[in-house]
Amino acid sequence: MDWACAFIFGAVSAGFVCGERLEVAGEGEKPTRQPNVVIIYGDDLGYGDLGCYGAKKIPTPNLDRMAAWPQRDCALQMLIARLRLAPPLVMKWSRQTEPRVYLENHRIVGLDPSDPLTVSYKKRIPDDVLGTVYPDGRADPEAMTYYKNTHGHNMTVINGVGRIGMMKGGKSALWNDEEMADRLVEKTVAFIEKNKETPFFLFFSSQDIHVPRTPHPRFRGKSDLSYRGDAMVQLDWVSGAILEALKKNGVDENTMVIFSSNNGPVYDDGYQDGTTVKTSSKEVDTMVRALIEEGNIRFLKEGRECH
Repeated sequence: MDWACAFIFGAVSAGFVCGERLEVAGEGEKPTRQPNVVIIYGDDLGYGDLGCYGAKKIPTPNLDRMAAWPQRDCALQMLIARLRLAPPLVMKWSRQTEPRVYLENHRIVGLDPSDPLTVSYKKRIPDDVLGTVYPDGRADPEAMTYYKNTHGHNMTVINGVGRIGMMKGGKSALWNDEEMADRLVEKTVAFIEKNKETPFFLFFSSQDIHVPRTPHPRFRGKSDLSYRGDAMVQLDWVSGAILEALKKNGVDENTMVIFSSNNGPVYDDGYQDGTTVKTSSKEVDTMVRALIEEGNIRFLKEGRECH
């Protein structure tokens, strides 16, 4: 399978678009089948975290493979505007703030009604509020057993990780941070299998490589950059698993895949996870300069630009 890809400079984001020789029907033409659209969105990811942009300490073979083929069609926005797709699957998880549970169709997954969940970001939750009590990292810093904090991120401690905000209850619904990528991929694969006969839109907004960085143990040590690098390896695996699911279900040749990030890289973001600086000013400056001066989609290798 030959993927076609393009690097995108978006509003404080970078990524690339991939598709299998997709064709956009002209005015009055009826396409044989409208393509699927898949967006894989990283968090706090810099272009220097990818092997295709020169990263040597973080192996990203799946994303590098996606980036190897420039997208040959400049009509991305026009294409998406014309799509009539199945109800989308939108997956977005933020892990540094409470609560530490999954939501599906506006409901907490696995919540025990006798242990209701209460969240507060400003005031301590009163003792008379029903719900499981968790350690407070400010009063009991030794409860942060996964790794300690560097600044903030030391309120309610869940799974040995200090968080932003306070929480009581919901014990039966708590997620396992290290298994999050697997659970999201399972949901994604099921969605693709269910909708393979109908054009669909999938937005996979990953928790990686945002803090807290808790890659599954099978990814630990796979990079030379501690938790952050290992989380990037995990995100690369996620991307490969989604591509494999598209192929297995026979829709890879009619799917546009977009990989991007919400902003440039963040390093020390509150935890002792092996990072030593907060941001890469050189990379951020380059990103901003590209946005101001170009504001376009730049295509790799072919040198074509779409305004």
